[in-house]
Amino acid sequence: MNTPAHPPRSVNSQWVALVGCGGFLATLLAATQLELGRAELILLAMAGTALPMVVLELGVRGVHRLPSTGLDFDGPAKELAPARVATKLLGFYATIAALALLYWLAPEYDRSFYMPFWNLLKLALWPVLLGAVPYFAWVDRRMRDPHDGYWHAGRLVMGRWREVDRKLLREHVLGWVIKGFYLPLMTVYLGDAANWLTHSDPLATLESFPRAVAWFSKLALGVDLAFVAIGYALMLRVLDTHIRSPNPFMYGWVFTLMLYQPFWSTMSKRFFAYGDGDTWLDHLEGVPVLFIAWGVLIVITKLGWAWSNLSFGTRFSNLTHRGIITNGPYRFTKHPSYLFKNLSWWLLSVPFLSTDGPAQAAQHAAALLAVNLLYVVRARAEEQHLSEDPDYVRYAEWINEYGVFAWLGRRLPILRYRAPRGT
Repeated sequence: MNTPAHPPRSVNSQWVALVGCGGFLATLLAATQLELGRAELILLAMAGTALPMVVLELGVRGVHRLPSTGLDFDGPAKELAPARVATKLLGFYATIAALALLYWLAPEYDRSFYMPFWNLLKLALWPVLLGAVPYFAWVDRRMRDPHDGYWHAGRLVMGRWREVDRKLLREHVLGWVIKGFYLPLMTVYLGDAANWLTHSDPLATLESFPRAVAWFSKLALGVDLAFVAIGYALMLRVLDTHIRSPNPFMYGWVFTLMLYQPFWSTMSKRFFAYGDGDTWLDHLEGVPVLFIAWGVLIVITKLGWAWSNLSFGTRFSNLTHRGIITNGPYRFTKHPSYLFKNLSWWLLSVPFLSTDGPAQAAQHAAALLAVNLLYVVRARAEEQHLSEDPDYVRYAEWINEYGVFAWLGRRLPILRYRAPRGT
């Protein structure tokens, strides 16, 4: 089969994402002049980043009219179906209640770490619960098939078991499990990064090179987390950011969730401890040229990591298919976020150097290689899931021929993408 000269059209827009990045930076600048609590800062950072993108997505790109939304704007809206909308709202509120119950039952969420998230909910939950009424009513009138996961969840609550589509209900539940797991983590991390940035002095970066590396790294992390948090918050059909499908493969869930808290703190200490507390600063400061080059590479990997997740716009999410990204860094390789992330860990921790001797250094390097392999397996699970979409198959085959690592794949065929049989 001949590979086309260009990848499939990307679901996202780079310029819209860059406008969102500008909104985040402007919000941080404004926040330096305000006295905000952590929850208010998180809400402001997310709103400042998301609102410009939402306006452009709807007003300029017209994403609500894309066939993938499942909405129909070619003709007049259907008549309002109060009973069906009420069933969907019942399913939505029951889902929120079930998630709240899980938070209450799990001791993990009693930790003070999550307090900014609970405070954020105090600000945002009631507007979301009330705003759901007009939103569900409006969307229902435009849906081609209005019997979505919320409707089936509602029928389940009503005891109408025989009317429930188990596949749609399962996908609905898995989507909310993903959202419920990641949104608290990412909003708290965003609050930490935004708070650090708003209370730091950019001019202090001029005082020393390590300060500059630290500041730009934290800025890149803040941008990354803003887009990640927004992705989990804005899973909306009208923005074409709804979940097309959650990852159906158990090993994908295992190898993804284990890399996040609270699981990673245990896994990293017992199986993947690749550092002894020393960093690149401890080992390279005495070699000025290498020290500067190393720090620049760290910043580049951090910015590349941020650019990769920024490229999702309002669509970032683990373990889901929400459209295929083929532009930005994804035009050069399939998994730029994982690539830059793992490279940054090698650069920051320099595990191959240890004051405890070469044996300890070899052990640390082997541990970090094991972490890298976890991401390889995770990436494979994502590819297996996304390969259900013909656009992803065409994109991955295009990367095989034109990606920056195509030469490596030709020498090591195991690294080349192979579409699953039947796709």
